[in-house]
Amino acid sequence: MIDQMVAGGLHSRQYDKVEKLPEDVVSVEQMGAQALTRLAEVYLNASPERRGQSHRPKTLFVNLVPGSARNSAADDTIPGLAEIPDGCAMTAYGELVPDEGLPSMRDSAASLLTVDAVSGEPIALDGRELDADPQARLASADQRTALAFRDRECSEPGCSRPVTWSLHAHHETAYQDGGATVMSNLVLLCSEHHVLRHHPDHRHAA
Repeated sequence: MIDQMVAGGLHSRQYDKVEKLPEDVVSVEQMGAQALTRLAEVYLNASPERRGQSHRPKTLFVNLVPGSARNSAADDTIPGLAEIPDGCAMTAYGELVPDEGLPSMRDSAASLLTVDAVSGEPIALDGRELDADPQARLASADQRTALAFRDRECSEPGCSRPVTWSLHAHHETAYQDGGATVMSNLVLLCSEHHVLRHHPDHRHAA
């Protein structure tokens, strides 16, 4: 929960240009402390009934395009893809469920990510095509959700910063060079490595 609140604050700051935190809160550690304080305030101000309610993050289910042929090369694209048998889907936590047990696409507590079994690329979220607008300047919310599942962490070799750090969707072929905003051209990068991809001399100037 704290990681989700920190990621939300970072996202608002980086993408929406909205600052939801006090001026003296600048580091991730300070944001975590602020999130913990906020959770304590919410709990203390809540009624006894609300304090007893449980919180469950939105569940992400993943399945393969029905009837598509498997490609062993795609199994390495997304961890766990090879473990999804026909007629089943997998949660983001690695649990298998039968296709008939999947939630409705109108279920606000769950989402369904459809993955191409040949390329290993996510292609739809809740029935919405992920690459519907390749000319868009920025990755869509659906694409960022799919990237979070596919990449799991910063894609820079040696970096393991997780998606809770509000990682950036980076165009491998730059948008200004004609790179499309599609899943095959997008990777997740932390803010530090995103800057270095665009300004490689920044490391030496620091």
